[in-house]
Amino acid sequence: MSTTVMNEMTIEMKNVKVTPGFLKAKDIDMDSYLVVHPLFDVPEEKVDLNAAVPLVMSKSVKWSLITLRAYLVIMVGLAFYRTLVLAGIF
Repeated sequence: MSTTVMNEMTIEMKNVKVTPGFLKAKDIDMDSYLVVHPLFDVPEEKVDLNAAVPLVMSKSVKWSLITLRAYLVIMVGLAFYRTLVLAGIF
């Protein structure tokens, strides 16, 4: 196996010269794995947020999210209260 170093990235392949972002399936030995760093990968298409539709939530999902929010607020309040007690304020 040959080792090619490109921009601080190491790729081990069998006699294949690879340019980052332009790797073809025929160049890869299917018995091995190739890890491509996201900075050297081909950029993916971005999602158009203007075309996205709002999520539809059932009543049970809304209720679960509201109770989760209340639980988190109470737990943060208790942690803050405990900090004040340990500091000697209360």
